Amino acid sequence: MIKAEENTKEKKLQEVKLCDICTSLSKEFGIDRDALQKTEERIQINHVFVNGEMKCLYERIKEKCKTIIITSDMYLDERIIGKMLNKCGYYD
Repeated sequence: MIKAEENTKEKKLQEVKLCDICTSLSKEFGIDRDALQKTEERIQINHVFVNGEMKCLYERIKEKCKTIIITSDMYLDERIIGKMLNKCGYYD
C-alpha cells in the first residue's frame, strides 16, 4: 500500500485517497478495486489500537469542555477514520 500510495501521489501531485490507491493497484494487477478497498478498510479498523497517553490527554481536555479537533494524514476517508476512533473509545 505504501508504494502504491507513493506512485499515485507522483501521478496526481496531491494527497491521495484509498480509492485512488485501489484504482491504481486494480489496473496494475487486475485486482477487483472494490474488494481491495473493503479489505484494506477492514484491516485498518481491526488492527487499530489506543495510544494510552493520547487517550488520557483527550479525556483531560474533554473534561474541560474544550473543542477537540482530530486530524489525520492517512489516505482513509472520514467514515473509516470515524470507525477507528469509535473503536478506540473516541466519541463525539
